[in-house]
Amino acid sequence: MPATARVTVLTRQGDPEQLGATPITVSELARIVNGGKHRPLSEPITTGFWIRVDIDTARSLDQQYRP
Repeated sequence: MPATARVTVLTRQGDPEQLGATPITVSELARIVNGGKHRPLSEPITTGFWIRVDIDTARSLDQQYRP
């Protein structure tokens, strides 16, 4: 994914009609994954997630839901 690509994460300040959906850059996602400073997420990434890859291209990220 190019560094200018955007992904969607769920944050406390995101669109309430889309359950907190917030578009962010891939570089911000890298900061989140690496434990850097970032905006508050609706839940921590310690719940786990999956990355779907097609050869050498990330196609999607899905976070594990824990009620």
